[in-house]
Amino acid sequence: MCMRNFFYWVLLLVVNFGLSTVYAAEPGNVQIDFVHPERFTDFRIQGRDERASVPIFRDEVSTHLSAIVSKRFPGKTLTLRFTDIDLAGRLGNRPRFNDVRFNHEWGPPIRLSFDYALTDSKGTLVGAGSKSLLEQDYVRQYINYPQSLKTSPVFYEEATLANWVRGLEPSSGRLARD
Repeated sequence: MCMRNFFYWVLLLVVNFGLSTVYAAEPGNVQIDFVHPERFTDFRIQGRDERASVPIFRDEVSTHLSAIVSKRFPGKTLTLRFTDIDLAGRLGNRPRFNDVRFNHEWGPPIRLSFDYALTDSKGTLVGAGSKSLLEQDYVRQYINYPQSLKTSPVFYEEATLANWVRGLEPSSGRLARD
């Protein structure tokens, strides 16, 4: 019985450590919200419905943008509140390819519409605005990125948002390039 209790406590500690590591790894400088994702133009990641796509998009994009935000805006938090998303490419329409997204040079563009806010560590608003990003030539534009970065199911959206964040400039309470 004593050995069983020992294994129980070891397992409990391992699970707690694993969960605390997962929560600690979540970036705190990028917050992402969605306004009625079920109404978005095209927001089905790997065949999942819109509600199931929310955590995938949020986790992938916030993790990708976190290092860029901390470098560009040390000590600040970027909040993105998406009002519409039209993902890159289109889902296949044949039974074997229903969950596969095809990206073509001549395909429909990426469209990302969102409100954004940049706040300092005290919660004071540094800049805010609304943005609609349209990326028509994403296949060619991101062709030189290493394959290791292209493993995310929302790679093109991450790259588009990263380019936008790199171009932001704080100026007199608002962010330039609105």
